[in-house]
Amino acid sequence: MDFLNDAISQLLALGPEALLVLVVIALGYVLKRVSVIPNKVIPAACLLCGAMIYPLITSPGKAPPDIRYPIVREIMLGLLIGFIAWMIHNKLLKRIEDKLPWLKGVLTGNGDTERIEAKGPDNIEKEPKP
Repeated sequence: MDFLNDAISQLLALGPEALLVLVVIALGYVLKRVSVIPNKVIPAACLLCGAMIYPLITSPGKAPPDIRYPIVREIMLGLLIGFIAWMIHNKLLKRIEDKLPWLKGVLTGNGDTERIEAKGPDNIEKEPKP
């Protein structure tokens, strides 16, 4: 239990920016495991989640007083943090996954994301009659 409390306190001590980078990277891996989400959508989702989450976790008092709309500044910083998290994954973590093949299967499933086609009423499979 002490280990868990220490780990949580160390994560919270990182600050909102570093914590958001970790959350966005983890979100990218979760989205990669969802088979209906294509891989090309994941970077944009990470950027948008960074832009949405950062204003919620940062202190509004951090903005200089001469900025008219501090929420716009926080959204832009969130976009930048989401981009940084995606670049960390793209340039660093992918290389680590390539060097350790057992890690690639653990983090991203089989490595491929497949689309599942929805079946309409015309192509519903019928059960064979006995």
